[in-house]
Amino acid sequence: MHRNNNFYKYLSLAFIILSFVYVIYLSYISVFNIFVGADVKINEQGKLEVTKVVDYTDEYYSGVKKGDIILEVNGQKGSEIQLESGRLVNVESLTVERDNKSFHLQNVSLISEENLFMYLIPLISYSICLFCIFFVYRINKVRKSPSAFVLIL
Repeated sequence: MHRNNNFYKYLSLAFIILSFVYVIYLSYISVFNIFVGADVKINEQGKLEVTKVVDYTDEYYSGVKKGDIILEVNGQKGSEIQLESGRLVNVESLTVERDNKSFHLQNVSLISEENLFMYLIPLISYSICLFCIFFVYRINKVRKSPSAFVLIL
């Protein structure tokens, strides 16, 4: 029985550490890879053109559309931007041309309705779960019950 408790203890600890690393990774993506969600390519005129916009991403919410010509990214000319796998990353603002009109698009704020439901509420829920796991673990030090470790998992 003691052997099973150690197994569950280490398994629970491994899952907690993996989940923590995963949350840090998702936080990094949410904060530093803003404006992810649009594929771009260099067209025949040598300009960056949006080829695809994924629905419900930051670019979708900011107003980028398929076929837009990107004139500036963060104040730099679009032709000088280095692409990573055909995607724009770390973009705070865009100037695009659509139907011979120029538009300046700003990235959605980190504190916005979209990020509230996609990032902040899940992060708060995760924090509450970690808080509960801590108390289950503390109570289980006295009882030494394998069911507590199953509850943590």
